[in-house]
Amino acid sequence: MERDPEQPFSILREADVMQDLPNLYGGDGTISARYFRFDQAPAPANFVIFDIPPGASEGVHTHPNSGPNAYDEYYYVMDGEGEMTIDGSCVPIQTGDHVHAPLGVAHGVRNSRADKSLRIFLTYIQR
Repeated sequence: MERDPEQPFSILREADVMQDLPNLYGGDGTISARYFRFDQAPAPANFVIFDIPPGASEGVHTHPNSGPNAYDEYYYVMDGEGEMTIDGSCVPIQTGDHVHAPLGVAHGVRNSRADKSLRIFLTYIQR
């Protein structure tokens, strides 16, 4: 969404930014994502909400130390339970947990529940 020069703010609607991501980073199933990109914003930050259905995952991946995909990522569990693989360790996560995945560190997230979606608020900052 382009910013209106007459408005000092911008609004993105969730319905306008939803997309399905099958096998994200080689993960299982399809994740529903809402990408909130703030065009012309002063900082290189982006926000995403992941809805990860039971058994689905964002595959384990690493962001490079430089280039357009060089990101630090901050995962906040809004609702549900799962597991996060980070730097070779698998750790349980639940509502209210916050996980920082630093640049260059392998990471991914899986919904380990059979009956409930895992909802993640993800902030990624380009370096």
